[in-house]
Amino acid sequence: LVPGDTNNVPDVFVHEYQSHVPRDATIVSNNFPASMTPGQKATVSVRVKNTGTNTWTPGTKYRLGGLGDANKFGPARVNLPAGASIGPGKEHTFTFSVTAPTSGTYTPKYRMLQEGVGWFGQTSSKKVTVARAPRDATIVSNNFPTSMIPGLTTFVSVRVKNTGTNTWKPGTNYKLGG
Repeated sequence: LVPGDTNNVPDVFVHEYQSHVPRDATIVSNNFPASMTPGQKATVSVRVKNTGTNTWTPGTKYRLGGLGDANKFGPARVNLPAGASIGPGKEHTFTFSVTAPTSGTYTPKYRMLQEGVGWFGQTSSKKVTVARAPRDATIVSNNFPTSMIPGLTTFVSVRVKNTGTNTWKPGTNYKLGG
């Protein structure tokens, strides 16, 4: 109730916030995987909303920048595509490739920046666990002939390296298949 008001009806005041900051951004989403294996490649996206008053364009050097562990996964900067113009209130999805580093727990972070001016807006971050797969192997060498005669038995050897976390032992049904 407003003091001195005699109608005994609560008054409602609505104030809509409007940014007057030239450079501001809100993270809408990111699809960074929660787990990866070392060397695994993934395409990730970070969706950002322009909540400032400036329009983002490649020519004015607006881009998504990597912070913290981001440089261990991929690009330190992700540019806007040529001709892009992200006005106030508009959204843009930055899509880029990453490669998981060695085993460990990481938190890659991404934030908008205007190169040469500074960082701004919210930071996107996601914890990523990079671990070797339980069952994984790499063929180290083989002596397969380049050609074979139908009906003729040929003996070959294949050398395999266990790159997983499980131990290969008799009775666990680990077999070389083709």
